[in-house]
Amino acid sequence: MTVRFRRESIDQWMADARFLLDDHLKESGEDLGSALDINHELYINLDKAGALHIITGRNEQKELVAYWIGLVVPNLNYKNFMTAHAHAYWVRQDYRGFTVFRLAKYIDKYLSDLKVRNIVFNVRLNNRMGDILSKLGYRKIEEVYTRVLRDD
Repeated sequence: MTVRFRRESIDQWMADARFLLDDHLKESGEDLGSALDINHELYINLDKAGALHIITGRNEQKELVAYWIGLVVPNLNYKNFMTAHAHAYWVRQDYRGFTVFRLAKYIDKYLSDLKVRNIVFNVRLNNRMGDILSKLGYRKIEEVYTRVLRDD
């Protein structure tokens, strides 16, 4: 079960990811009270600006089995270095384990080559990603809370 990682364009990724995104969001526990509605225009604009980075993992059959989507932007508080913010990451269930570790290591190397100085991952509750990131030298610095505001 060899997985090869590389950067892909939004179109390359979306060709396969569009079949996975609903399930990915359900599994993540994200519920904004609305159906998935990808903001394609924003993705395209971020890509054109050089901020959007999509790393995929594909198996020997070229199936999408993993991805990481992040934004690489100047840090708001430290203008002299770049920060990568993980937007989403996913590994197909039958590839979880070592592939997750390899994806995280690949992301570190990829972003280091881009001269990124700080990487920020949000980790969902009941997810082992925090353990993996800790083993790779990441440290937990905050908790994230969310609230969905509804129109009444």
